[in-house]
Amino acid sequence: MRPSTDGRYLLLVLRRRWNEYGRGGSPQPRAAYETWPVDIPARRLVGMAPSFAHLGGWIRWLRGQQRYLMLNEHGDVVVVDTAFRLVGTAAYKAGLFDISPDERYLVGKGSGIYMALWDIQTWQKVCQYTYARADVSDFSPSGQYIMVFGDRSVVVYRAMVPTGVEGEQEQGVRVYPVPGQETLRVAGLAAGTPARVKIADELGRSQLLFEGVAPSAELSLPVASLAAGAYQVHVHSGGRALALPYLKGEP
Repeated sequence: MRPSTDGRYLLLVLRRRWNEYGRGGSPQPRAAYETWPVDIPARRLVGMAPSFAHLGGWIRWLRGQQRYLMLNEHGDVVVVDTAFRLVGTAAYKAGLFDISPDERYLVGKGSGIYMALWDIQTWQKVCQYTYARADVSDFSPSGQYIMVFGDRSVVVYRAMVPTGVEGEQEQGVRVYPVPGQETLRVAGLAAGTPARVKIADELGRSQLLFEGVAPSAELSLPVASLAAGAYQVHVHSGGRALALPYLKGEP
């Protein structure tokens, strides 16, 4: 049993088991789950939730949308209203999940074994952390870090998420588009002066993208060979050294 994050409901998950007998008389084991929301303030059962929520011991409340996020039998995150009616699917194969404190992003186990990040406003997967094998992923209370639990270890990553289409900006330097695909653009450089641009993944492995005299205030750099995921772009230009978050989107 697990209470909802708004403290309103406790989800009681029951498992029914029985045998079915065919013509040969051999028993065939069968099982089914039932999820019963318990109204904590009223101390009463609300009624059995729909079958899609049979793993509903995992539930999150979205204040901004006045809806709940739950798991279905396939590990997909589904959206339900306050009457536990299905609204839609938020993220596929996310598994046990968490949402950022600002309710902007959802983190969970994506396709295969790796952690992925979804935008709650659009319900689009914005990146997959290729090197993060996870069973459970949680945001830190500040939302700045993602804690990954799996493989008998705990790994902490910086939550490098996009802040808009134009990317991050610092002292006039920005990177875009975010998330990107084939080309990374770095704008706001000091034209005609030496510049260096490196990109590093979440494990700190870096790759040099440019080193030389910046021909203009903006560079277009190829990143098609990079795996989808979160990165930091390190820019040295005009005596400044900046580190800007960047997301490489999936093809």
